[in-house]
Amino acid sequence: MRALTSFVLSMVLAVSYAAAEDEQTQRCIWQCLQAAGGNAASSAYNQCVANYCVASDASGLTQEADGTERWQAGTIDGGGFAGADAIGMSGEAGIYYFYERGRRYLRLVGVACGPAMVTLIVDGQAYPVSFDWGPSRELEAPVSSKEPLMSAIRGGAILDFVNSGGQKIFSMRLAGSNAAIAQADQLC
Repeated sequence: MRALTSFVLSMVLAVSYAAAEDEQTQRCIWQCLQAAGGNAASSAYNQCVANYCVASDASGLTQEADGTERWQAGTIDGGGFAGADAIGMSGEAGIYYFYERGRRYLRLVGVACGPAMVTLIVDGQAYPVSFDWGPSRELEAPVSSKEPLMSAIRGGAILDFVNSGGQKIFSMRLAGSNAAIAQADQLC
């Protein structure tokens, strides 16, 4: 009986692990689709999926030892993007940096809200940021590569997103952000 219980438990754990892998892959695919402006036929979408979602490791994502994602860069039509999700910390949300057609901006992903003034806290330092609807109908905030917020993101360890009501919505690691943002800048 004990052997049967152990076998059943191991099968349940294996199925749960496989489902988690499938969920992470699906989130990655949705991120690529969003980054490509919803155009699944675009070369940017296909390249993003091939580069970041279908990989030799189990998750398809570059991860830190604690399981959180490392920032990565990719191409979109007319430029580049960099970012990572907060998966493993507080759900499916994140801040992405885009540089396309000469325009730099941060895009808020996975947070249900409208245009708002929020606070991004990088390693304890608060930066008020105004997100509004961008041309792609996503919440975006224009940024300059030389502003203090971008310097903090490029050199920081942890970013906390705090909504206009003062509630922390998610935290994300900034591991790899400097290299990923530099690569995104070169792609434009």
